[in-house]
Order: sequence, then structure tokens, then C-alpha cells
Amino acid sequence: MSRSNIIKDFVSKKADLDTTLKRLKVILYSIDNEEVVEWI
Repeated sequence: MSRSNIIKDFVSKKADLDTTLKRLKVILYSIDNEEVVEWI
């Protein structure tokens, strides 16, 4: 899933907040920022 699709799906209500945050967490693992991952 591309980053832009995460935002589009959330805004268009195709994905709920929980799903959106889980997808975001997957992306954040790839940038290796533990502080941000823990926050999410």
C-alpha cells in the first residue's frame, strides 16, 4: 500500500482510524524511528 493511498482511504472513509494507524505503523517501521512507532 502506498503512502498516499493510506490518506485517501481514510479521508474517503474506506478505512477506519484503527486500520489507518496500523498501515502507518508498517510504513514507520521502514524508516526505523522507534519513538514515532511507539507513539502510533
